[in-house]
Amino acid sequence: MNMRKSILLAGVLFSHYVLAHRDSTSFSDIIWSGDRFEIIHEMHLVDALRVADFLKLDGEIDQLRNLASIALYVEHHFDIARAPESSPIQTIGAEIDGDMLYVYQEWVTPLTDPFPQVTNSILVDVIPNTAAAWRILLPSGVHEFMRD
Repeated sequence: MNMRKSILLAGVLFSHYVLAHRDSTSFSDIIWSGDRFEIIHEMHLVDALRVADFLKLDGEIDQLRNLASIALYVEHHFDIARAPESSPIQTIGAEIDGDMLYVYQEWVTPLTDPFPQVTNSILVDVIPNTAAAWRILLPSGVHEFMRD
């Protein structure tokens, strides 16, 4: 085997090793934006494909109906405790960029202190022992949280 083929084979084997040992985590940013919170969820595409399998979606993951189904999955697995009179969290859409899938939401509400409780179970029912990380970006600073 020549050197070029050896390097290519080593690269392929290494990439499979890295992917097999990468921890599954969903990431969410909750960003204050004037009169609302913009919420951005992201997960690795390989994890989104597992969600698609879990939801028994047909076709390619980037089809509009499949992205919408995954966005609804995220909507049902992420919540912020809200007062009854406050507005609901609205799901705006989803897209794939590179090896990441993004789901976008917004929550029109006044800025409150302290920030309400966040419930994040994205990927839990799909991938055992998964983690979730979220950041709340407020005018007073950044607050980071992790669910193991």
